[in-house]
Amino acid sequence: MSFDPRLLLLPDGPLHGKLTRAEELLGELSRETARWTATQERYIVRERRDPSLDVWSVAEMDPPPLRLSILLGDILNNARSALDHAAFDLCDGQELPADEQWMIEFPICKKRSDFDGLRVRAVRKRARPGGVRLLEEVQPFSEHAVGINLT
Repeated sequence: MSFDPRLLLLPDGPLHGKLTRAEELLGELSRETARWTATQERYIVRERRDPSLDVWSVAEMDPPPLRLSILLGDILNNARSALDHAAFDLCDGQELPADEQWMIEFPICKKRSDFDGLRVRAVRKRARPGGVRLLEEVQPFSEHAVGINLT
């Protein structure tokens, strides 16, 4: 029986939950950023020296509130965690001994040689049939990754 990658997107699965939470946090970050920038407008200046260019200058803005960096960190953590859940599911991670489960992470490799290297070997070695191909197709070095940017 072959593995259907669509199973990773089931609404009750951890991948879906993490992506949903990242999306919620992204909305919150957008609202918080809008609130902060509304207080900073006097510092953002649009310059039109050349009609073909749209140049903006930023001068002496107050530092962003700590909350923005915390939200951004939470978004990235949830997104990365979702990818790792996907890799874990592609590798039938539940069947691995507990001391090997930590080695499963979603690989993001700019070069083919990195994907073939030691760091990704744990995932490649344990992936279900078709899993390695699926992981390979979304890598930045892959010609199939058009429109997907994991870096």
